[in-house]
Amino acid sequence: MYKNVSKKIQKMAAAVAIINIIFGIVLAVMGLTAASQASRASEIVRAAQKTGTGASMIYDPTLDYEASAVLVITGIMLAISGVFTSWIIYGFGQMTQDVSQLKADLSASTALSSKQADDISALRKIAESISTKQTENIQPAADQKAE
Repeated sequence: MYKNVSKKIQKMAAAVAIINIIFGIVLAVMGLTAASQASRASEIVRAAQKTGTGASMIYDPTLDYEASAVLVITGIMLAISGVFTSWIIYGFGQMTQDVSQLKADLSASTALSSKQADDISALRKIAESISTKQTENIQPAADQKAE
């Protein structure tokens, strides 16, 4: 569950975008459908007004037009906001992936640095032992010449 989280976040962002676009399109289509029904209803009200029945006082077609406009606008805004939201979530997933890659690179570099430091300390020990042996060899020779 907690392995490769960045890819899961990126997949979730893509799913959020697709779902929001689908729901946005559905809402917009519902709004357009409601607008066409409001158009038909207003024709019925006009016919009722011509005949003199009281149906025109009960029904106001402008409310249907406003409701359908709200549905269309909501659908469009949902689709657009879903895309922007998914970009932010996808960017967070990308950032998570980059940070984990930097962490892996840094740990590899640190391991290499510690190995190099171990190698340098080993070389120093070898150099010290060589210099100690040379100093020991030089001192007996100097003592022999002095005698």
